[in-house]
Parts: sequence; structure tokens; C-alpha cells
Amino acid sequence: MKDDWKTVFPAPPSKGTAIDILVEPDATMPQHAEANNARLLKEFPKGFALDATHRPHITLVQRFVRTADLEKRGHSSPPGRDTPRTLAGASP
Repeated sequence: MKDDWKTVFPAPPSKGTAIDILVEPDATMPQHAEANNARLLKEFPKGFALDATHRPHITLVQRFVRTADLEKRGHSSPPGRDTPRTLAGASP
């Protein structure tokens, strides 16, 4: 029983990188979201509060990939959490 995981996952664990592709809204949506969040927190004080690291957005894709696979494709290291990348030709 103790070694069952070796059968299910025969390879050793590898480092992973999270890839999140999201749409950040214009200034109007965060204003509405903050107002609604404040209203909800009055009713549910233990609820989720928006802050500097938790902002309203629309997630399009969220995946984990092996960091080694990124490196094989020419990415020397994954970008840091605070290093957003935009698509070529996309306006910020």
C-alpha cells in the first residue's frame, strides 16, 4: 500500500510552473467589484476581501507545466509572479 504511488506516478516529481492567462478589466470593473465586495463583507465578515494581490479579473486559461519543458523550448526561466507578459500586438 505504501508504494502504490510509485505505480501510479512512476517518475519522480518535477518542478512545475503555473501559467495563468487572464484579462484585466478597465478601471470601471474594479470599482464595482470593490463596492460589491464591501457590501458582501458586511453580511459575511469572514468572506473573501479584495486587496492588492487579489484583484478582479477574468481567467481564460490556467495550467501547470513542467519547468524543464519550458526550458527545452528556449525559456531560460519562468517569469516571476510579478512579471506579467502580454501577447505581441496586444494593447495594455
